[in-house]
Amino acid sequence: MQITCSYCGSIADLPKGAVNRAKRVGANIYCNRVCSGLGRRKGKTKAQKIEEKRLYDAQYRGKNRSMLKEKKHKWFKET
Repeated sequence: MQITCSYCGSIADLPKGAVNRAKRVGANIYCNRVCSGLGRRKGKTKAQKIEEKRLYDAQYRGKNRSMLKEKKHKWFKET
């Protein structure tokens, strides 16, 4: 079955079952694995990813302070 790639726009032949499955779940259809990988990227810079991770870690540590403290205490006693 011929499809148009969601990333590069080229026309490709894919098995009918793969195309039907992608349409059923609402997924984009790509011509190959390279376009699939490039099409799924978020377009974030390394600095953006680092900042988001820093903010997530601060939130996680604030939310789970007692659990982390218990784990550290247990590790310190064992070693």
